[in-house]
Amino acid sequence: MTESDQSTSRYVGFDVPQIRGLVTGLRAAATSAPTLHQDVAAVLADADEDTDGPVTTSPGLENVMVSVFGIPLHAPGALAGPLDEIADSSGRRCDHLEELKDLEQDGITVDPSLAFLDESLPDRADADEAVEAIEGLDGKDFGTNGNRDDLRDIASTLKGLSSAELNWVLNDLSVEDRQRLSELVGNTDDSGLNPFDHNGLPHHERLDLGGALLSKATPGQWSMLTQMFPGVHPPFDPGDDNKKGATIDGVTWDVPKPPVPLFDDGVSADDISQGGVGDCWFLASVVGVAGRDPQAIREGIKQNPNGTVSVRLHDSDGAAHWVTVSPELPLDENGNPAGAGGTDELWVAYYEKAFATFYDQDNDGHTGSYRAIEGDFTDKAGPYLTGRPSEDLDVDFDEVRESYEDGKVIVAGTPGEKKVEDKFKDGYVTGHAYVVDGFTDDGKIILRNPWGTAYPKLEMTPEEFEKYFSSAGSFPTRD
Repeated sequence: MTESDQSTSRYVGFDVPQIRGLVTGLRAAATSAPTLHQDVAAVLADADEDTDGPVTTSPGLENVMVSVFGIPLHAPGALAGPLDEIADSSGRRCDHLEELKDLEQDGITVDPSLAFLDESLPDRADADEAVEAIEGLDGKDFGTNGNRDDLRDIASTLKGLSSAELNWVLNDLSVEDRQRLSELVGNTDDSGLNPFDHNGLPHHERLDLGGALLSKATPGQWSMLTQMFPGVHPPFDPGDDNKKGATIDGVTWDVPKPPVPLFDDGVSADDISQGGVGDCWFLASVVGVAGRDPQAIREGIKQNPNGTVSVRLHDSDGAAHWVTVSPELPLDENGNPAGAGGTDELWVAYYEKAFATFYDQDNDGHTGSYRAIEGDFTDKAGPYLTGRPSEDLDVDFDEVRESYEDGKVIVAGTPGEKKVEDKFKDGYVTGHAYVVDGFTDDGKIILRNPWGTAYPKLEMTPEEFEKYFSSAGSFPTRD
């Protein structure tokens, strides 16, 4: 593929022969990595023996000597597996690209942005079958048990499509067919007269379907999917429950510019800063997990090939769901995230956006929005993040300390009204959630504010903690 003007042409596609040459080189490197590792380790061992001591203090070289049952844990030997995986993926992508070229010659077009994906060859018949099933909903008699079974069958079919197949389906469906599917999926009203009459898809099933499609769709189809499945894009409509006092004017939805990565320098509790949403109870739990088990945060979020972001959350049964959202975030008039933010990284903002989409225990009619996650109990958020049950603790210092020493995250809440000593006035906020950040050598509890590192931590004696806090909840990050 070339891009031309009046006098020049420049290549803007993929050179498959060169990529296949790279694949060959990667496989050769993967094959030789263990031998290279053994040779380097042998040289270092001989040098250590000859010099009666370590011949190097370089961490990179010292790590060459580390292995488990003869299996190297570090480079170069540990690179064999990843190099093979990259080679395999690159080879499949070349196969996909060449097979799509054959389809193009047969008159079957595929969006160019999908050409180099690591997917199986799309089957036009599978796409046609999905379109036919959706068109068949028009005027269909669903019988006495409602339409849920039919919709689940269609959802399963759609989620099984490749990106190219989904692209065909969305392009082929009429506006009326897309609207009909949206209305049927979103309407869970039952007749009330028939206990077997189940309609629509429950909240999390709708999000699973909409998110699965959003993760594969081309950017030009994102708005179409957010109209079909409104729940995948939460309205930014915070109320007045934000104790931080942040006021947000002129909010627009966009991707922050210049581009900001999901992670800048790993995961830290210092990354979290509450914004214009009163969700301290949730963010305090995020702070706790980031401090206790940063790898759990890292494993729970991924950026998809099309630019969307998926966050792993859990339902009330502990089942994991990958909640997919578009990369746009609510931005203030200065172009900064209007919700939760971080330091030159966006993972916190996407965790908050996904949670606003997913949270289903709002009792004020705002499910699926940022307002739904404003104000709740200290033990509620943990299970959504980890899939493990939480425990409602008494505000008992010894019980809280024991739970913390067991490795659990502890979120503690203050009452709605409370007069405090002057020494706490800079750090104590009523009607607010904090996370336990440890204990001092002289036995005081340390409490961190999810507003961010600019706000002081509280240090309280057992008596002060039990006096000024009214609730506490704990949860483990792993089994």
